[in-house]
Amino acid sequence: MDISDHIPELMCKDFDAASRLEWLATNHTGAFAMGTVSGVNTRRYHGLLIATLNPPADRYVVFPRVEETVDSSGGHFALAAVQYPGTVSPRGYELLEDFSNTPTPTWRYRCGGLTLTKSLRLIEGAQTVVLSYSASAACTLKVRLFVSFRD
Repeated sequence: MDISDHIPELMCKDFDAASRLEWLATNHTGAFAMGTVSGVNTRRYHGLLIATLNPPADRYVVFPRVEETVDSSGGHFALAAVQYPGTVSPRGYELLEDFSNTPTPTWRYRCGGLTLTKSLRLIEGAQTVVLSYSASAACTLKVRLFVSFRD
Protein backbone atom coordinates (compact mmCIF):
# COMPACT_ATOMS: atom_id res chain seq x y z
CA MET A 1 0.00 0.00 0.00
CA ASP A 2 1.47 3.36 -1.00
CA ILE A 3 0.99 6.54 0.98
CA SER A 4 0.48 9.99 -0.40
CA ASP A 5 1.27 12.49 2.33
CA HIS A 6 0.47 12.26 6.04
CA ILE A 7 -0.18 9.31 8.36
CA PRO A 8 -1.83 10.07 11.72
CA GLU A 9 -0.67 8.72 15.10
CA LEU A 10 -3.31 6.00 15.34
CA MET A 11 -2.12 4.33 12.11
CA CYS A 12 1.57 4.85 12.99
CA LYS A 13 1.14 2.92 16.25
CA ASP A 14 -0.72 0.05 14.52
CA PHE A 15 2.17 -2.25 13.54
CA ASP A 16 0.25 -4.19 10.89
CA ALA A 17 -1.03 -1.03 9.20
CA ALA A 18 2.25 0.93 9.51
CA SER A 19 4.20 -2.03 8.09
CA ARG A 20 2.04 -2.09 4.96
CA LEU A 21 2.30 1.66 4.33
CA GLU A 22 5.34 2.32 2.12
CA TRP A 23 7.27 5.48 1.25
CA LEU A 24 9.74 6.09 -1.60
CA ALA A 25 12.40 8.76 -2.17
CA THR A 26 14.47 9.09 -5.35
CA ASN A 27 17.22 11.30 -6.72
CA HIS A 28 16.90 10.79 -10.50
CA THR A 29 20.06 8.64 -10.83
CA GLY A 30 18.41 5.26 -10.28
CA ALA A 31 19.23 5.35 -6.57
CA PHE A 32 16.38 5.32 -4.08
CA ALA A 33 15.33 4.86 -0.49
CA MET A 34 12.21 2.89 0.32
CA GLY A 35 10.61 1.49 3.44
CA THR A 36 7.59 1.31 5.67
CA VAL A 37 6.18 3.86 8.08
CA SER A 38 6.90 1.49 11.00
CA GLY A 39 10.57 1.28 10.01
CA VAL A 40 10.49 -2.49 9.44
CA ASN A 41 12.00 -3.65 6.16
CA THR A 42 9.42 -6.01 4.65
CA ARG A 43 10.81 -6.24 1.10
CA ARG A 44 14.17 -7.15 -0.42
CA TYR A 45 14.70 -3.61 -1.68
CA HIS A 46 13.68 -1.75 1.45
CA GLY A 47 16.55 0.37 2.71
CA LEU A 48 17.74 3.88 3.40
CA LEU A 49 20.05 3.85 0.37
CA ILE A 50 19.80 1.56 -2.62
CA ALA A 51 22.61 2.91 -4.78
CA THR A 52 23.31 2.31 -8.44
CA LEU A 53 26.84 1.61 -9.67
CA ASN A 54 26.04 2.25 -13.33
CA PRO A 55 23.06 4.62 -13.40
CA PRO A 56 20.28 3.74 -13.76
CA ALA A 57 21.08 0.01 -13.27
CA ASP A 58 23.21 -2.28 -11.08
CA ARG A 59 21.44 -1.43 -7.82
CA TYR A 60 22.84 -2.45 -4.44
CA VAL A 61 21.41 -2.15 -0.95
CA VAL A 62 24.23 -0.35 0.86
CA PHE A 63 22.39 1.12 3.87
CA PRO A 64 19.47 -1.11 4.87
CA ARG A 65 18.57 0.44 8.21
CA VAL A 66 19.53 2.44 11.28
CA GLU A 67 18.78 1.91 14.96
CA GLU A 68 18.50 4.99 17.16
CA THR A 69 18.16 5.36 20.91
CA VAL A 70 17.35 8.55 22.78
CA ASP A 71 18.35 9.26 26.37
CA SER A 72 16.71 12.25 28.03
CA SER A 73 15.45 13.33 31.41
CA GLY A 74 12.27 11.38 30.53
CA GLY A 75 14.07 8.06 30.12
CA HIS A 76 15.61 5.76 27.51
CA PHE A 77 13.77 5.23 24.20
CA ALA A 78 14.51 2.90 21.27
CA LEU A 79 13.18 4.29 17.98
CA ALA A 80 13.87 1.35 15.65
CA ALA A 81 11.54 -1.51 14.80
CA VAL A 82 12.97 -4.87 13.75
CA GLN A 83 10.79 -7.88 13.01
CA TYR A 84 11.98 -11.35 14.01
CA PRO A 85 9.97 -14.59 13.78
CA GLY A 86 7.13 -14.17 16.26
CA THR A 87 8.18 -10.77 17.65
CA VAL A 88 9.14 -7.17 16.96
CA SER A 89 12.01 -5.72 18.99
CA PRO A 90 12.58 -2.91 19.56
CA ARG A 91 9.10 -1.43 19.05
CA GLY A 92 9.87 2.16 18.11
CA TYR A 93 6.68 2.48 16.06
CA GLU A 94 4.83 2.69 19.39
CA LEU A 95 6.53 6.08 19.93
CA LEU A 96 5.49 7.47 16.51
CA GLU A 97 3.23 10.50 16.67
CA ASP A 98 3.27 11.29 12.99
CA PHE A 99 4.71 10.37 9.59
CA SER A 100 4.75 12.61 6.54
CA ASN A 101 6.06 11.87 3.05
CA THR A 102 6.00 15.50 1.89
CA PRO A 103 8.41 16.99 1.01
CA THR A 104 10.63 14.15 2.32
CA PRO A 105 9.98 11.12 4.53
CA THR A 106 9.73 12.47 8.09
CA TRP A 107 8.99 10.64 11.34
CA ARG A 108 8.03 12.40 14.59
CA TYR A 109 8.52 10.45 17.82
CA ARG A 110 7.29 11.25 21.35
CA CYS A 111 9.94 10.20 23.88
CA GLY A 112 8.45 11.10 27.25
CA GLY A 113 8.24 14.90 27.24
CA LEU A 114 10.60 15.16 24.26
CA THR A 115 9.69 15.23 20.59
CA LEU A 116 12.32 13.92 18.17
CA THR A 117 11.98 14.40 14.43
CA LYS A 118 13.90 12.34 11.85
CA SER A 119 13.91 13.15 8.15
CA LEU A 120 15.50 11.48 5.16
CA ARG A 121 16.55 12.92 1.82
CA LEU A 122 18.65 11.74 -1.08
CA ILE A 123 21.16 14.13 -2.61
CA GLU A 124 20.19 14.96 -6.17
CA GLY A 125 22.58 13.38 -8.71
CA ALA A 126 24.64 11.51 -6.09
CA GLN A 127 24.60 8.11 -4.38
CA THR A 128 24.09 9.76 -0.99
CA VAL A 129 21.42 9.79 1.71
CA VAL A 130 21.15 12.31 4.55
CA LEU A 131 19.36 11.56 7.81
CA SER A 132 18.59 14.66 9.89
CA TYR A 133 17.45 14.75 13.49
CA SER A 134 16.05 17.52 15.68
CA ALA A 135 14.80 17.42 19.26
CA SER A 136 12.52 19.67 21.27
CA ALA A 137 14.81 19.48 24.34
CA ALA A 138 18.29 18.40 25.35
CA CYS A 139 18.96 14.69 24.84
CA THR A 140 21.60 12.19 23.76
CA LEU A 141 20.97 10.45 20.45
CA LYS A 142 22.86 7.25 19.67
CA VAL A 143 22.74 5.98 16.09
CA ARG A 144 23.80 2.49 14.94
CA LEU A 145 24.28 2.24 11.19
CA PHE A 146 23.71 -1.08 9.46
CA VAL A 147 25.65 -1.32 6.21
CA SER A 148 25.65 -4.03 3.54
CA PHE A 149 26.54 -4.40 -0.11
CA ARG A 150 24.09 -6.80 -1.71
CA ASP A 151 22.35 -6.72 -5.04
